[in-house]
Amino acid sequence: MAPERGRAPASLLGRPPGREPVSTSPDGALSRQRRFVTPGPEETIEELARRSLPDVAIEAAVDGIKSWNLHVFAMRRPPGLLLGSDVIFVEPPIAHG
Repeated sequence: MAPERGRAPASLLGRPPGREPVSTSPDGALSRQRRFVTPGPEETIEELARRSLPDVAIEAAVDGIKSWNLHVFAMRRPPGLLLGSDVIFVEPPIAHG
């Protein structure tokens, strides 16, 4: 059974870091989407940064993740609390156009 238009197929939901998700536009073309991960049980931001950005210095990786995920690190109380249901972006927004 094919996924609904605009939805990622179930096989992509558990994709490893580095795999580029795609989305289908109304004309059927695929567009690149931002990479993201979901936190593991009791995973810290440092552990998530090491797992999702292994080639980046830990301080830079944590700073980047914090700046791309203000919904978690600026708005949540306590700040930085990671939930298993969070979508954590591991790259900056993509400029389309």
